Amino acid sequence: MKSEAGILKFLDKAFWVVWIALPFLIGVRVYFGVTSTHFNAGAGACAGIPIIDFSLQGKILAGVFIGVNVVLYLILLGCMHSLIRQFSRGSLFVEATLNSMVRISVLLLAWPFFQLIFLNLTSYVLFVLGDVSDWKLQYSLDLSLITSGMVILALRLVMSQAIKLHQDAQYTI
Repeated sequence: MKSEAGILKFLDKAFWVVWIALPFLIGVRVYFGVTSTHFNAGAGACAGIPIIDFSLQGKILAGVFIGVNVVLYLILLGCMHSLIRQFSRGSLFVEATLNSMVRISVLLLAWPFFQLIFLNLTSYVLFVLGDVSDWKLQYSLDLSLITSGMVILALRLVMSQAIKLHQDAQYTI
């Protein structure tokens, strides 16, 4: 029990380190997002010109795309940190934990589909604006995120059943 508490305390501190480093991490993400080629033109998602060379409308649209992705990461990071803090306070088999797990799993399940649609829409609008020379439909999904979301939902189901069994055992005694 003491080792689990130490691990949870370490994870909580690690999350605080990430929160402190977040402005730097976001700055690096924005820098590489602006200076590298990201939107599809020609052969794939990494071909084309850098965002910094786009028109004003294209820069705004690409900035919104990057910003939405950063916000999704922030939401996921916040939910995970909240869950770790609940665990460290001993709130393992409670309704708040189950709700946090549902939020995380829904985000992980929906994110790849949202990102795919948003990337294709953004790329198409950039093509219409003339910022990229060619548009090609992207159809790759991040299966690791979808699988992680399904595993977290399965764990939530197991934890929910454990709570019910525990309550039944308390009523039996």
